[in-house]
Amino acid sequence: MNTSNHKLIIIAAPSGAGKTSVTRYLLKTMPEQLAFSISCATRQPRNNEKDKADYYFITIEDFKQKIEDEAFVEWEMVYEGKYYGTLKSEMERIWHQNKSPLLDVDVKGGIHVQQLYPYNSLSLFIEPPSIDELEND
Repeated sequence: MNTSNHKLIIIAAPSGAGKTSVTRYLLKTMPEQLAFSISCATRQPRNNEKDKADYYFITIEDFKQKIEDEAFVEWEMVYEGKYYGTLKSEMERIWHQNKSPLLDVDVKGGIHVQQLYPYNSLSLFIEPPSIDELEND
């Protein structure tokens, strides 16, 4: 698919800085223009998380195969043995809906996506108010 006219928004921040709150607000206020880009994760779902809504929960083996297949626009091993990534197919799914993907990613992931789509992306970095505030999360 030709992505030259497709746009995307990257929300990047350290964990606990508020990127999920900003993402939820944007999705609520712009449902016709934006769609949440669901990331892959190799960790177990938390209490309120649902597969294929919050994350695509997959095995480490499946994740590594997708890396080999170059299926990701970005991926990171955030914690030892815990991988997160954004699938190319997820971007395509949202663009086929004539919407712009809204990515909620860590800073490294945001940089990778920005490098891959330099003319298509708007990147927003959320700076936490302080180190103390991050530690309170």
